[in-house]
Amino acid sequence: MNINFELLISKLGSGMLTSFWIFGVTLLFSLPLGLVIAFGRMARNSVIRTITKIYFHHARNTTDAAADAGVFWTVLYL
Repeated sequence: MNINFELLISKLGSGMLTSFWIFGVTLLFSLPLGLVIAFGRMARNSVIRTITKIYFHHARNTTDAAADAGVFWTVLYL
């Protein structure tokens, strides 16, 4: 069995750089979005606060039977 280690290391290095690139792009977009959501949830304006709560709730896909039954809307406005 003849293994070309130079090719193997080259391919692994290329994959590692691709992973770092994906990580960087993820940070570039997720940090500002996270800050917007965090400050939106702490906003004094109830409209902004409600919009960010709804976005956060649906983005995390945390709906359950109670939320589907309308309990979510009651708790949201407390």
